[in-house]
Amino acid sequence: MKQNEALSSLLALAVCEVAESKWHLSPDEETRENLEDTVCFMLAAMGAGLRGEEVPLLSMEGLLTFWGESLAAADRFVMLTLKGRFKGEVDERWHLVPLSDNSRSGLPFRRWMERALSR
Repeated sequence: MKQNEALSSLLALAVCEVAESKWHLSPDEETRENLEDTVCFMLAAMGAGLRGEEVPLLSMEGLLTFWGESLAAADRFVMLTLKGRFKGEVDERWHLVPLSDNSRSGLPFRRWMERALSR
């Protein structure tokens, strides 16, 4: 069976649950890193409405720049930072996309981004 529709939040939560279990059970750091990269890719694409080729524009340096500020905010968020030609633009630019820690979907953006950033 092939998924022929957009990823639903319920399916994304199920993927996160399986990845969480595998992440905790794996003693291998390479496996953990691959899980972190995959789940972060999925969550960034879904949470920010990015197309697949736009997700690699995410900047870890930018995420780190806003990490402390996003933790201290009254309404906590993860600030996705993208650099490049975004959504058909002609010039390279910075884009900031805040993702709420408390979304209705309950997707764990911060948990997975934090794991990736700690590497």
